Amino acid sequence: MHSKIKTLLAALVAGSFLLTSTPVFAQAAVPESVEKSGKQPPQPAKSPRAYPFNGTVGSVDKAAMTFTLKTTNKERVIGLVSESKIEKDGKPATLADIRPGDYAKGQLRKKDDGTEVVAKAAFGPQPPPKEKSKKPKKDAAATEAQ
Repeated sequence: MHSKIKTLLAALVAGSFLLTSTPVFAQAAVPESVEKSGKQPPQPAKSPRAYPFNGTVGSVDKAAMTFTLKTTNKERVIGLVSESKIEKDGKPATLADIRPGDYAKGQLRKKDDGTEVVAKAAFGPQPPPKEKSKKPKKDAAATEAQ
């Protein structure tokens, strides 16, 4: 009886040792320079996610590198930066190629100061409006015949 208790106790001690030492193996290795200095390594900056936009260009300000975008419910000032990729009528373009009345669609990013800038955009004529699909009404006579 004593040997069974000792065996069970030894198994419990060994099991608890394995369970408590597992997190040690899961920890990432810390570089020696960080360990000595006590400072954390810099984290990579998260780039803001791009989000879609579309509307009509209201005005263009070449000096400020911005254009006004008219949407159904408001106007927004959108900026261009050196990383912005824009095209007009399927060809690479610059801000000088954009005209009021052009239709614009693409992706925007928000800068740290809150201003919206173009990540990528296409300018050109307004696309034709989408036709709303009309579901044909079921004929009452056809329904009764079935």
